[in-house]
Amino acid sequence: VRVGDAPGALRAEEAHPEDRLLDADEAMQMARQRGRNRWEFADGDLRARREMPRQTETALLAAIDDHQLRLDYQPMFGLRDGRMVGVEALIRWDHPERGVVSPGEFIPLAEELGLIVPIGEWILREAVSAARRWRDHYPDEHFVTWVNLSARQLAEPDFTSVVAAVLGGDKDLACRLGLELTESVYIDDPE
Repeated sequence: VRVGDAPGALRAEEAHPEDRLLDADEAMQMARQRGRNRWEFADGDLRARREMPRQTETALLAAIDDHQLRLDYQPMFGLRDGRMVGVEALIRWDHPERGVVSPGEFIPLAEELGLIVPIGEWILREAVSAARRWRDHYPDEHFVTWVNLSARQLAEPDFTSVVAAVLGGDKDLACRLGLELTESVYIDDPE
């Protein structure tokens, strides 16, 4: 692993020794992951990739406080008659600089940091609020609003209390809410 030989690499005089060691270690780990007899450059791109989760964590905390998260609703249709039978609530992050950030980029980090619990509660409140509005505007239509749950949400001791509080005792609304378990629930604890 060489620091300073690749285009865009850090020159020795520009890097602190600790940073150079981190870059070299990161390059070594990347080379090991990609197979035998490989080499990787420890360059500025490598450092940027290492810093991305920390920057994303800080930005995600701000996103929650600054109301940058939103839900999109993907309609679901019945195969027999083509009628809408439900919607799936899908979270989106409208980042002020990066644009729309993929859930695949920030949901795993939110789970790792424990932020998925407050984010999940926010999603549940927003989705139930939307379901209530749709029911009030279209009382003759009955479709389910589906919300994805993470393993961490499900493991929370007060999870059922949170769901009950969000529904506020509205049994009709409870019939219009679907809770979908993500695959990670089964991977983390198959039983």
